[in-house]
Amino acid sequence: MRGLLTVEGRKSMRRIAAGAGVGAEQGLQQFISKSPWDWRPVRRSLAGYLQQRVEPLAWVVERLFIPKAGGRSVGVERQFVPHLGRVSNCQQAYGVWMVCREASFPVEWGLALPDAWTADPGRRSRVGIPEDVEGCSPVQGALAQVLEVTRAWGARARPVLMDVGDGDLEQVAAVLDGSGVPFVLRVGGSFPVAAADPRQVPFGGGWVSARRLVDSLRGQGRPVEWMDAARHRRRVAPVAAVAVHLPPVAGAGPATGPGLLLLGAWSDRGGARPTEFWLSNAVHQPAAQVFRTAQLTRQVHRDQREVSARVGVSDFEGRSFRGWHHHATLVSIAHAVCLLSQVQESRYARLRPPQSADPAPHPAAHPGAYPGAGAYPGAYVAGLPAAHLGAYPGAVRGAARPGAGHLGARRAPGAGLRPASVQPSAS
Repeated sequence: MRGLLTVEGRKSMRRIAAGAGVGAEQGLQQFISKSPWDWRPVRRSLAGYLQQRVEPLAWVVERLFIPKAGGRSVGVERQFVPHLGRVSNCQQAYGVWMVCREASFPVEWGLALPDAWTADPGRRSRVGIPEDVEGCSPVQGALAQVLEVTRAWGARARPVLMDVGDGDLEQVAAVLDGSGVPFVLRVGGSFPVAAADPRQVPFGGGWVSARRLVDSLRGQGRPVEWMDAARHRRRVAPVAAVAVHLPPVAGAGPATGPGLLLLGAWSDRGGARPTEFWLSNAVHQPAAQVFRTAQLTRQVHRDQREVSARVGVSDFEGRSFRGWHHHATLVSIAHAVCLLSQVQESRYARLRPPQSADPAPHPAAHPGAYPGAGAYPGAYVAGLPAAHLGAYPGAVRGAARPGAGHLGARRAPGAGLRPASVQPSAS
């Protein structure tokens, strides 16, 4: 642990042993790559400890591509890497991150194992893949991991944020909703959807791409202020929302109920087309609140780049399945050590009295506010009833107050999001 936190550059076992004052490199190698200790209870204990120290706002699933020179490390294969825009020889991992107001923390990890690895007994034996581990798509593997955290670990109920693109969307939405988990999923603009109420869109009903549907509502969008954690500043983006149904799955009947909430945002300054699309089962929540919750993913992007990478998340040089999980677990602890002190300092800074009473403080500087809160009108929601806290079963209880359900009402991102039913739509 000392080596992950203090050794500069790549965290190889040799450099950790030398730089951290641990003389026995062989012992370190044995502890990481071959020792039989179970990483699962360690991760669960870490998540429980963090929930006592910070207030989770959401669970974010984040992918990680780890470049490799050879082909012997567990799970490595040539595959397309989105942020590189090309095929690369690498491992693909996915982490489940706990996001609070000030920071985010990886608490669970999974490693995508292609069929070429799980179907080959020789390969399985060489890297120690357990018998009960089977091949699955990265999205399916990530879904299993996040359900482990939100259900089996007894973690606090918070929305799950995940980028699914256009693949496995119906399955992910159905599984999460069937488990009672609120979600906000990033989807591709080409995915087909149908407006739940055709009267609310200019061209009526029928299956169209998410991009076309959102683009047709641009004139009905509203500005939403939010915190861009990657750029460390507040931004404003036009956001439009509409209730939609997904294409039917095999054996399902026609769609009923409110459907899902599709959000589209013009987050590139001056852009003529919507640049991001989100799908949520929190259909009775203010669209502006759902959008701010979705932007918590940027905090994870930042912390993975600035903290996890620095403590060596991609630096494991071994080849075994067990060793990779041991390394990822220790990196999670090192990541938490790095950020917890910053979280406490941030909270102390917010509670200190202002140095000057001249200007009125910004509302978001109040300890009960949150980054990105703003007084802007919320996004227009086509085809949905007026959003308010008591509009659905399981809503937050409490005395009503003016503006509580306003689309711009100040609540921490993720607070109060609850799922509505997901029903496949008829074609």
